[in-house]
Amino acid sequence: MDGSLMHNNPTPKLRANWFSKLLYCWMNPIFTTGFKRRLEDEDMYNVTHDEESEYLGEKLEREWMAERQRCQRTGKEPSLYKSLFRTFGCTYILYGLLLLVEEATIIIQPILLSGLIRYFIKDSTVSDTESFIYAGGVGLCAVILALIHHPYYLGVQKIGMRIDIACSSIIYKKSLKLSSEGRRHTSTGQIVNILSNDVGTFGQLMTMLHFVWIGSCEVIAVLVILWHQIGPPAIAGFLVIFFMVPLLHRIGKLMSNYRKKVSEYRDKRMHILTEIIKAMRVIKLYCWERPFGDFLKKERR
Repeated sequence: MDGSLMHNNPTPKLRANWFSKLLYCWMNPIFTTGFKRRLEDEDMYNVTHDEESEYLGEKLEREWMAERQRCQRTGKEPSLYKSLFRTFGCTYILYGLLLLVEEATIIIQPILLSGLIRYFIKDSTVSDTESFIYAGGVGLCAVILALIHHPYYLGVQKIGMRIDIACSSIIYKKSLKLSSEGRRHTSTGQIVNILSNDVGTFGQLMTMLHFVWIGSCEVIAVLVILWHQIGPPAIAGFLVIFFMVPLLHRIGKLMSNYRKKVSEYRDKRMHILTEIIKAMRVIKLYCWERPFGDFLKKERR
């Protein structure tokens, strides 16, 4: 990398206290600059050490080599998911606990709100003290949701970004070490497609993965609450959801197969485009622009 293109502008987050990090006050300087004028490259903060591609790539590579050594002893295939979990799993689990608190707050808030509403009903049995408790609980839940929601999504998206960077780093290193046999089986278009599309799906996965187990716990908790409130009719709505699970599973399989086919077509198109760019001099020499242009348009459909 050309060192002249780099600038020294450390992020204020390194010097911020916990209150500033919680409310993102450390970003006020760049907001102020952006309000006064258009932001330039020099205004952007440097990434922290734990977000640098060299650091993340080496960290994931160490776990991947350890995973390969373990699998060589056991005779199993090495798993990239296990290496990613050992690299980023502990932090991701902590954010899962944060999401659990948020979802529990979402369930508790309507219960407190129903108690507050019962206070205003004629001949209500809710006392003044209980009404103040319900009102304070509703307000406290709103504060908790405001303080947890955004840090959670920012945190898991940062983890997804770090996974993208780490995977891109080791893929780039591997592409530089490919043998002649490996280059025959792996095209430049396939590598570019992996870096530009496939690796980016980790960010989406990190955002929604915790809902797989939290959603199940949430469904059970809501069913218990509804059973306590309205009795057996609460089961009717959950039976509809239960019978829709096979249909949703089938739709998910179809979407997975569709994405796989799209990825194959994308690899093929990137390979053709790369080969055309490599042979551009020959194409221009023989005036083959129109046939190859038509061929490329056909592949893009």
